[in-house]
Amino acid sequence: TPLRSSPGPGRLGCNDPNQERQQSRFAAPPSGTFSAGAIAGRPTMAAAEKFVWVKFGDMNNEEHAKGQSFNVHCHVNIFLDAVRMTAKRTVEDYARTRDAQLKRFVVELSYEKEQIEAKITRQEREATEEETAAIALLDEKLATRQKQLEELVEGITKYKGLSGNALTALKIDLLNEGGSKVNMSDEANATKYAYEVLDAKKTYSVVKLDPEGEEQQVELSFSVSADPVDPDPVDPPAA
Repeated sequence: TPLRSSPGPGRLGCNDPNQERQQSRFAAPPSGTFSAGAIAGRPTMAAAEKFVWVKFGDMNNEEHAKGQSFNVHCHVNIFLDAVRMTAKRTVEDYARTRDAQLKRFVVELSYEKEQIEAKITRQEREATEEETAAIALLDEKLATRQKQLEELVEGITKYKGLSGNALTALKIDLLNEGGSKVNMSDEANATKYAYEVLDAKKTYSVVKLDPEGEEQQVELSFSVSADPVDPDPVDPPAA
């Protein structure tokens, strides 16, 4: 289920429509007000402005490496569900686009190589020094593109098991910048607000927890190798 409204430009909220009713039970006081409830631990306007950066996906992609911002003015379970669904949707969309792009490059590079080799065969001669160098460069680019495809498949496989609602999907947690698990998924944090557990404006990364033993974790970040220095053709070579 897609997330709806966002609390601000570039900032993702914790308002999954399936959970809005639950969240409304713990709503903050109206904007601009101050009440005794704030002293008792209810969120205030200051809490509503807090957010954190969360990284997931391909760390060689600029947007993924920067991370996405999430509002922490919600309960921990709602926050984690929002992160889980956003990470899965974002990375799957990226993987579909990148996979199609890489496969197109493979087809175009293979075509260029076949054209050179066909010309040599047709003319019944040895390859020139220039043709040999061109074939070697195409082979190098093809190897890079094939490696990128393998890395992409390996990366997206990490997101298996994150589909479904909070009861059926695998649990996730966050790692702080030092690599330590925050333990947001612990039962002790179930009734807390995310801003009580996380440090505002800090950067975290996502891990998937193993249902057989939550000490085992899989980081939901991966790296697809950089593109070749020379750009690949965008349009197929003319026949």
